[in-house]
Amino acid sequence: MSEKLKPCPFCGSENLSCEGHFVICNDCGARSDLTYPIPDDKKCLKNWNTRTADKETTYLEKLISNLQRMLFDRNELIDKLKSKLPSKEPIFLKDDVRGG
Repeated sequence: MSEKLKPCPFCGSENLSCEGHFVICNDCGARSDLTYPIPDDKKCLKNWNTRTADKETTYLEKLISNLQRMLFDRNELIDKLKSKLPSKEPIFLKDDVRGG
């Protein structure tokens, strides 16, 4: 195999073996999906190195970024509205998450 196997996602070990139909961690016993009908080292490597968590993390990072941007835009709007109010006393809007 020319590409390197990622460490075990469960124990972090790099003590791994490709058994033809799957990759196995020799420390904790975790295995990749099986490749059938014939042994395929490339497919074994791809199955082992593809992590669902990688995809989920990317999605969550984008979601958090979008939520932060929306909150920033909301707070900017609140600041603009406050600046247009005629009162000189501090005004607290009920939904202002910054508390003032």
